[in-house]
Amino acid sequence: MFVFFSEMVSINTTLSEPTLTTTLIVFITLQQLVFLLATVGNVVVVIIFVKYLKLKTATNKFVVSMSVADLCTGVSAGVQILYFLVYSLNTNMVSCFLRFQILSWMTLTSQALVTFTTFDRFVAICFPHHHKNIMTKRVSTILVFVAWVFGALEAMIPFAGAHNWDLNASCMLYHVLFHRYVYLIAGFSLFLLMGIAVVLYCFILHKAWKYQSRIRPGNSLNVDRQKKIERDIRSARVMAIVTVFFTICWAPYTVIQIRYGFGLGSPEIYSLSNWLVFLGISNSIMNPFIYAWQRKDFRKQWFKLMSCFGKISAGRDTSMTQNVSSVGS
Repeated sequence: MFVFFSEMVSINTTLSEPTLTTTLIVFITLQQLVFLLATVGNVVVVIIFVKYLKLKTATNKFVVSMSVADLCTGVSAGVQILYFLVYSLNTNMVSCFLRFQILSWMTLTSQALVTFTTFDRFVAICFPHHHKNIMTKRVSTILVFVAWVFGALEAMIPFAGAHNWDLNASCMLYHVLFHRYVYLIAGFSLFLLMGIAVVLYCFILHKAWKYQSRIRPGNSLNVDRQKKIERDIRSARVMAIVTVFFTICWAPYTVIQIRYGFGLGSPEIYSLSNWLVFLGISNSIMNPFIYAWQRKDFRKQWFKLMSCFGKISAGRDTSMTQNVSSVGS
């Protein structure tokens, strides 16, 4: 599940190495930008949630795990440049498969985590009295583990022999590199998880609307319970935005991937898929902005983290000034 550059790369028939075109240079530059933003943004998210917000809730565990997956996605995008600087990476089966399947692993893992987070919010809002008993620390940890293992197992299928490498398939032609069912499994798995998340959010929205009608003026509800409900609804809204952006970014390419599985393709589709994959990997930079936009606790801790860096920087400047003064005297 990654860019194969079939329309962006011209092949030198003598050296069998790709020639960088203007379009490809622009594309690689954008990938490096995603790499930079995804790395910085998701490292900040992990630090804030682990150091300040803690991993006391299932949602926080899922958020941190998604940030790690997004960080790996960004790094995977940045590493793509090596396949043009060191062309021998394209002639080795393992390095060629890793080029695509690491991202496939991260994408499926992220979608599984999004779905599990939706389930957590579904239980918290629709079955609030049972949430603590259902989403225990052990259960949330197991779900995180399942998400990563599920994505890894899907990504390992080509390494088990479901590939066309022996038929001289090119690493530049992703759509014919693997057996058709590899594309179908990845595509339908993503759509299934997306569908489950959408259905759960329909129940969440229905329940949230009922709660809102019950807490109108004149209706009585326990204050503590009302605050918890409102907090859960806000959390569900944040994760709903995360889910929507993930779906918008990855659904278009998933459709094309399923087309590959059915043997449907054309030069126009191959060219379009390059940019649709870029749309997908760009999702790895979005979640930090969503949390900063929607979560007050995240913004508060972000300012605290930045103030810490400011103090460290100021302390270094003061120390350097003192050292220079002592040397001058």
